[in-house]
Amino acid sequence: MTDAFDEIIRSAVISSRTLLRNGRSPDDVIPLMLEAVGCIDDIPLLPTQIILRAWLPEAIRAAERGNIDRAVAVLNFLHNLPLTPQERERWSLDYFLVIELPTFLDTFGLNEVPTVDMLQTLDAIVTLGLPEGGGA
Repeated sequence: MTDAFDEIIRSAVISSRTLLRNGRSPDDVIPLMLEAVGCIDDIPLLPTQIILRAWLPEAIRAAERGNIDRAVAVLNFLHNLPLTPQERERWSLDYFLVIELPTFLDTFGLNEVPTVDMLQTLDAIVTLGLPEGGGA
């Protein structure tokens, strides 16, 4: 059985991304993303909490400003982060760093680079890929 926080966050990230990409109004998806923000503390993986605390509000701000491409890019970057220990066991840091991160960065021009707060979460992303308890 999936925990409620898992369903809320996963649904908000994936549904919001898809709806925005397909032309829905930001007003339709911002409430979903705000609900997900309220569930971040329920995630048992501290690195994922750190990442979502920085990146999900950025997707919300981008949507509020009407910058749909940025909102979709951020949501796409977040869509497969592990939310549970079981998902973490199957999650691939190598795939994330080789495919997800460059794809995300490639979507931005020089005026649209991720914020410093967002980039400071990269250590949390690496921590997700380390064995339980950290250390390489």
